[in-house]
Amino acid sequence: MPVGKSLYLLSPSFIEEMNNVYLYDALNEKLHLLNFEGNLSKLTMTEFPFYTINNHYYYSPRSLNYSVFCVDINKRKLNEVFTLSVLNGQVNEKELRKYKQDMENRNLLIHSDYALPLRNLLSNEYVVTLILKNNQLYTNIYSIKKQASKILKNDNNFILPQFFAIEKNVLYALIYPFEIEKHIDKKLVDEYSLRMFENIDEELNPFIVKYYLK
Repeated sequence: MPVGKSLYLLSPSFIEEMNNVYLYDALNEKLHLLNFEGNLSKLTMTEFPFYTINNHYYYSPRSLNYSVFCVDINKRKLNEVFTLSVLNGQVNEKELRKYKQDMENRNLLIHSDYALPLRNLLSNEYVVTLILKNNQLYTNIYSIKKQASKILKNDNNFILPQFFAIEKNVLYALIYPFEIEKHIDKKLVDEYSLRMFENIDEELNPFIVKYYLK
């Protein structure tokens, strides 16, 4: 991602280097490694780790990590600005070692009491984190202004979709028509959208649904 004249933030796609962040100076042809703490595992769903918000650059690690960092371009370093501390179950590196032995133990980790952050979405108002715990998915919505979190758990009546983007207080999800019923709360949908959902052809391609945070 470009972050200035001839400067680029890079996050390698190779598994062996997934935990590294680089700042590439194209003018001087120099590559700077930006170190940070907290990488635990390569278990993740994060696809694009960089965000630009109010002319600041942020990094959400592509590995299992409970933190979000602000990139200090001038000092060539990452500063922690947010730490996920919900659901009472952060796994540390020592505890994680026993789950790294084989596939069976990895499955035990997924079914454990540890809260595993899978994906972060950032805006200037919210940090939204998809969390796995006891093989259950949760969505943590953290308000930057209020400095408070709200945790939503999927149940049989209402299942939050997997959001792919956020802008200010609006989350975006791609949903197939035949799945829309389980991803909306009709009490919170305006009449126009509700009529559209009820009459939509289930054979159509997926469409974008916007969720407003309040």
